[in-house]
Formats: sequence, C-alpha cells, structure tokens
Amino acid sequence: MLIAVTKVDDVAGEEWRNMAPREDGTKPKKREIFARLIEEFKPRMQSQIAQQLGNIGGSDNESVQAAREQARKSILDSLEIHPVSAPELRKLLINDDEDRAFLQTEDQTGLPLLQDSLMNLAMRERENRRTRINDVMIVLKHAAK
Repeated sequence: MLIAVTKVDDVAGEEWRNMAPREDGTKPKKREIFARLIEEFKPRMQSQIAQQLGNIGGSDNESVQAAREQARKSILDSLEIHPVSAPELRKLLINDDEDRAFLQTEDQTGLPLLQDSLMNLAMRERENRRTRINDVMIVLKHAAK
C-alpha cells in the first residue's frame, strides 16, 4: 500500500506563522518544520492504518482469522507513506523571485522518492503479470498434450 500525504507544506507554513520567536528572536526555518512534520507524520499514519486494520471484524473461524491477520501484516509490511509538496516543487522549477520556495531542493519535496516508488511498483506489477501469463501458458501447453 502506498499513501501520498499532501498539504504538509500548508501545515508547516501555518505552524511557522503561529510560532512565537525563540528567546533570541529567531524562528526555525519553514523547511525545518516541514522536515519535522514529515518525520512525525510517517509513524502517526502507520499507527492509524494499523488501528484501522485492527478494526476489521474478528471471526470465529481460525482460518479466516489467520488469513485476515496475514493480510494486515502484509499491508503494514509493505506500507509506504510519502509526504510531498507539489506546490514547493513547482516554485523550485519556476524559480520566480516574487514567489520563492521555502524548500531548497527537489528531493526535499518528497516527489522524486514518490516517483521512484511508483516506478518500482509498476515494474513489480509488470513482472508479476508476466510471470502469471507464463504460468498459464505452461499449464495450457501441458493440457494440450
């Protein structure tokens, strides 16, 4: 399962605006708040997904219960959470002096990592389909003999 989390930049900007200055009169950079939020969101969302999966009804049938437990474990083991900021990437690419990005690199936006994950997912799916097609062809060859 892959989850893209948006609006993290909005949350970071709002937190930065509402933050009182430190004793020395400075505030953390928005990009620092953004990075902290990304690290906080990942385990929080993993916990929420685990809780929601745990709410799936139990069963008196041990086989059904074991299958559900295995499905939950599989989902949680493969869970990818990608906090991203498309608006910040856009600002970086446009490079407009009047509307500067607070993130400094494309990697900080999270989008290159999301793109890589999606490409890897697509390659795995293609390979799985290719394998299943080959398996069916082998069965059909043996059945035709």
